[in-house]
Amino acid sequence: MKLIQALLLCSIASSAYAAEDRIGFATHFERGWNPDSVMPMIADSGVGWIRDECSWGKCELSKGVYQVPAVQQHWLDVAQANGLKVVVVLNPNYLYADPYDPVAASNFCAWLAKTEGSKIGAIEVGNENNNLYASLEDPGWKAKYVVLLNSIYAAVKASSPSTSVIGTGSQGGSELSLLAMGIQADGVTYSPYPAGNANPPETVNQPPYTQYVSWVQALRVATTLPLWETQWGIPTYDAISEYNQAMFDARRVLESLGLGIAHTFIKDAKDENNVTTSPTSMYGALRASLDPKQSYFVMQRLTGALTDAEATGTGVQVNPGGSVANFDYANFRGYVFQDTVNHRTVAAVWIGNAPTDVVNDVSYLGQITFNVPFHQNSIILDPITGETVRVSSYKYSETAGQFTIYNFPVTSSPKIIIMK
Repeated sequence: MKLIQALLLCSIASSAYAAEDRIGFATHFERGWNPDSVMPMIADSGVGWIRDECSWGKCELSKGVYQVPAVQQHWLDVAQANGLKVVVVLNPNYLYADPYDPVAASNFCAWLAKTEGSKIGAIEVGNENNNLYASLEDPGWKAKYVVLLNSIYAAVKASSPSTSVIGTGSQGGSELSLLAMGIQADGVTYSPYPAGNANPPETVNQPPYTQYVSWVQALRVATTLPLWETQWGIPTYDAISEYNQAMFDARRVLESLGLGIAHTFIKDAKDENNVTTSPTSMYGALRASLDPKQSYFVMQRLTGALTDAEATGTGVQVNPGGSVANFDYANFRGYVFQDTVNHRTVAAVWIGNAPTDVVNDVSYLGQITFNVPFHQNSIILDPITGETVRVSSYKYSETAGQFTIYNFPVTSSPKIIIMK
C-alpha cells in the first residue's frame, strides 16, 4: 500500500524533491559545518536556498585588499554544485573604526558580488539589525543603516546587477519605521519567530503584532518590495518534540507561501551538536549526526507538492458539513496554488492557532470548495506522516471549475489536496 501511495504522489506532485526556490535553510558553514556531507542533504530536502554568514573581516584583512578564504570559497563552490542558491549575511569588520563603514562595506560587497557571480544570489545587509547593528551604531542607528543599505545597493547593482541586495532585518514597529525611511533594496528582511517555542506557527513576536497574517499585512502596507523571511523555527528541546517541530514547519511554510512570501528560511538545516543542553543548538531539520528528523521529511513532501505552484490569492471556501456545528471559522486556513507548468491545482487546509503538540485534536467536518482548472487525478497528502488517500474516498462534486469535497475532516494537522 505504501508503495502505491508513493507512486501516486510522485505522479501528481510537480517532481520528486525538486528545488523549491521560495524555501531555504539557515546554515553555519562559516562556523565549521562540513559542506561535503551536509550540502547534499540540504539539496535532497528539496529547498532551493541556504543562508549563511559572510565574514567580511576574514575577506579583508588589510584595507582595500580582498580575498575569500579557502574555507568559505569551498562551501560556496559546493553549494553551487548542489544546485543551491546562497544568501550571504554581511557581518561587521572591526578593521574599521566604524565596523559598518558605508564606503568600505559598499566597496567590499561590490567586489564580492562581482568575484563570486552566480555563486551568491543575494547579499543581506546585517542580521537582526535592531540588535548588533543598533548596539554598534547608536545613537541614530536607523538613519545610519539606511545610508549603509542604500550605498551597498547602488554599489552592488553597478558591479553585478543580477545579485540581489536585501535588508532592514529589524522587528515590529522598528522594521516598519525603517521601511518609511526611503530604503533601496531588492527585498526586505525580518525574522518571524514565535514569542515562545510552544506558541503556534500562526503567531509572531513582532510587537505590536502577535499574529503572523496581521504582521505580513502590515508589511504589505508599508512596502511593495518582496518579503524575505530570513530565519524562524522552533528547536527540538525539552518538551518540544520532533512532531511539534514538523507541525510548526509545515503550517508556517504553507501559510508563508499561501500569502505570497518571496523567500522563507527555516532555522536550521542541522543541529549544532548531539548534546541536548541548549535550545539554540537544536533547531535543525537534521540531527548533528545528519540523521533526518521528522521535519526533514515534511520538507521533502512540501517541496514536492508546491514547486511551481503559485498562490492564487483566492482561498478555500468552507461551510459546516457534519457533526461539529461550531466550525472554527476564525482559525480556518485554506490556501490555493496553481501550477500552470505541470497543470496542477494544490490546496492546503488546516485549523490554525492550535498547539503543535495535539496529535488527536478536534476534527471539524467541513464542506470545502475551491477553483480547479486542472483535474484528472487527485490525492490528499498528509505532509506530517506522508500518508495519502484518494479524493474519491470522500463524496465530492465538480461544477463550472469549482471542486467541492463534503464532510472533509479539518484539524490542526494540515492536509494538502493535489489535483492534476
